Amino acid sequence: MVITTENEVDISRGDMLVRVMNLPTRNHKFEAILCWMTGEPLEVGREYLLLHTTRGVPAVVNRLVYRINVDTLHREEGEELGLNDIGRVQVETASPIFFDPYQNNRETGGFVLVDPSTHATVAAGMIRSEVREIPEEGDLAERSSLRPRSPDVVWEPWNIDREEREQRHGHGAAVVWFTGISGSGKSTVARIVERRLWEAGASTMLLDGDQVRHGLCGDLGFNREDREENIRRVGETARLFFEHGNVVLCAFVSPYARDREFVRSLFPEGRFLEVHVSVPVEEARRRDPKGLYARQAAGEIQGLTGVDGPYEDAEFDLVLETVEASPEASAEAVLELLAARNIIDDIRGDGS
Repeated sequence: MVITTENEVDISRGDMLVRVMNLPTRNHKFEAILCWMTGEPLEVGREYLLLHTTRGVPAVVNRLVYRINVDTLHREEGEELGLNDIGRVQVETASPIFFDPYQNNRETGGFVLVDPSTHATVAAGMIRSEVREIPEEGDLAERSSLRPRSPDVVWEPWNIDREEREQRHGHGAAVVWFTGISGSGKSTVARIVERRLWEAGASTMLLDGDQVRHGLCGDLGFNREDREENIRRVGETARLFFEHGNVVLCAFVSPYARDREFVRSLFPEGRFLEVHVSVPVEEARRRDPKGLYARQAAGEIQGLTGVDGPYEDAEFDLVLETVEASPEASAEAVLELLAARNIIDDIRGDGS
């Protein structure tokens, strides 16, 4: 195929022509799932050659976030990757590259690492998202200083810190983020979980998509930018309740993995639990509790997630298949996850 441009433009190897509404991310830092393919272990900080689309660019793995146990798929702490190990890493390239999440575009979301001294391929990777400059660890003041903020303001520490509130509440603080297409059962399951926690004496807060769009986010629509801002506001709100020692339950479609990853970055490791409430779109269309699928079919709305709008999968802490399991059984699975993560004590199915 030959393309002729109307005007002279500087195009070189590795450049892309894309639709204006489908722009890739341009960055020199990204997170990826990496499969290590050689007996020489991954060296964090060592320079490798990253081959991406038609380009080759020097790159280093700045951080091994965690390893993935290939038998259990659980996350494990580790300092290196060996032969056939899989892990989540942060990569920095010498110059920016144009990429998409691998789940959206395998061509621009995949890459390999090559040892520049031996020219041997040492790893294959799948890009998840760009790196947001917010550390997962560190005190709140440090994390807050790296996020956008109003000018001429100074951070004031909490009057009563979260640890003291957790001690009084008798349980840990956490955010359970229910995500999935409309009609999947997110709000139904979240409400049951909150009721069970409340009856057990826990301190809770439920944030629901429809509720916040009647107030906090009432000025936002449903284009990509407004959806991102909606989730940003909700994430910051959830953080306020979290710092007050609550188990915060959030039920939002939140279709973009990058937005959910940003919310995760607001909380300490292990305190943000991402739960995918999964249902086939045909079943969601049959349920259609808000009439959205009927309106989409009638041409009244566009961009409905799962139909003519995207939903991006990720590495979830829990997946609930709500066609196969009742809302009560799904809620029980969430409570078991909270207990397994030592957020709450075990709450049995009989309510005791």
